[in-house]
Amino acid sequence: MRLGVLAVLMAPWSSLEAAPIEVQFAEGAAHGLLLVRSVSGETVGHGDLLQTAHGDRVESRLILRFKDGSLHDDYVVFSQQRVFTLLSYRLMQRGPSFPETVEVSLDRKTGGYKARSARDGKEQESSGSIGLEMTPVGAQRVVAGDLARQATRYAL
Repeated sequence: MRLGVLAVLMAPWSSLEAAPIEVQFAEGAAHGLLLVRSVSGETVGHGDLLQTAHGDRVESRLILRFKDGSLHDDYVVFSQQRVFTLLSYRLMQRGPSFPETVEVSLDRKTGGYKARSARDGKEQESSGSIGLEMTPVGAQRVVAGDLARQATRYAL
């Protein structure tokens, strides 16, 4: 699942040169207070979405803290000169709400990635160069609570 999420997150900033996402409205500062609920509606955590803009550079951080002590910390930096371009990305997930502890980072400047995961006491690490070629393969309906939207599916 995390790889799917990563692919969706990376899709707009991948090396897919034929389909850049043009900046129509510049991103700015934002602070969202989030509530995390289970499928049954029970509140299982709280979070913050923090976004700041520094010229053409935007930093966005999503932090979710769960009642069971779990943490989801997602940090992305992108530029918004004519098109949105991923500059760096970091994801950390840990705690009982996640099947494994995960730390992932990408850096456009170096072209590198690092990934580390641990499950049942077994750790895995990998690193290398980003060489993804993603192609849109169709649309898919995505539902989150009461919100339904169309999303573009990508294949590697």
